[in-house]
Amino acid sequence: MTNIVRKVYLEAAAMKPYLRISADTITYGAGPQAVGGWEQSRPYRETLQDWRGWMQEGILDTNIPMNYKREHLADQRAWYEQWNEFAKAHQYARSTTIGAAIYLNTIANSVVQVRKALAPSASEASGIGWVGYSYRTPDDRTNAGTRSGDASRAELTRALTQPSEYDTVLPPVFATPATVPDMAWKSAPTRGHIAGAVTTNTGIPLDQILVELRDPETDAVLASRFTDGTGYFGFVDLVPGRYKVFVPDDARVTGKRVAVINVAAGTVARVSITPFAKGAEGKRPPKEATPTFVPLEDPNALEDLPNGER
Repeated sequence: MTNIVRKVYLEAAAMKPYLRISADTITYGAGPQAVGGWEQSRPYRETLQDWRGWMQEGILDTNIPMNYKREHLADQRAWYEQWNEFAKAHQYARSTTIGAAIYLNTIANSVVQVRKALAPSASEASGIGWVGYSYRTPDDRTNAGTRSGDASRAELTRALTQPSEYDTVLPPVFATPATVPDMAWKSAPTRGHIAGAVTTNTGIPLDQILVELRDPETDAVLASRFTDGTGYFGFVDLVPGRYKVFVPDDARVTGKRVAVINVAAGTVARVSITPFAKGAEGKRPPKEATPTFVPLEDPNALEDLPNGER
């Protein structure tokens, strides 16, 4: 899963450097701080979404945790606050905007959750905004079929932008229009990336091959990754400069296993490593057979040949 997210991030950056890569991520149950840590949380254990790790690595620009909880239920209210705190505290060098389930809540309770989403965490970390799900079903009354989406959407808009009976706090949450937050790591980049592949000299991708990123002067290992099923690997947010990409000894490969590459800020540097498969040293890819055509002196003689020989 992480390999897929990394590949999407790098290939998108290569094609359109300022594109924002986001993901709607899972927040099942209680927050990590209530269950013994991130690795014990339901998203990590049940859905294979290591979104905390994705944020730390920098392969998401914006995390949108789907913090879909009912404000009127005490346990879910606590879970909503726990996930808010965790997501805001684990943005690293990227950004987070909290997603809330307006379809499960009254408009008044949705306003309460919006304010919680926008407020700084206990550690003074703030997200970049709020996302409400869904536009089609903007409150619990629409969800129950007792009011139209258009009518509820108008009420929610009024509650968020004007003084109303839904909210006793002033000024309203969005008294002025919200702005699209900048991505400084993309608008003024100071880091670059590497994307590459490991394939045999016959073009066969090598899956789960360890690739190390090394200092070209000291040979110290700076980071490491395993290739995916297509032989793909990548490294994100590197200080510009020279790097050595190295494939250590492996039971499956030998021969050329190193490349030196320059990384520039805001770009994706490409590298290919093509070692020999073990036991294939010195062998060249097989050539495709070229058919030989022999002209017939008498083309009519073709009709006299058996079917298998024509």
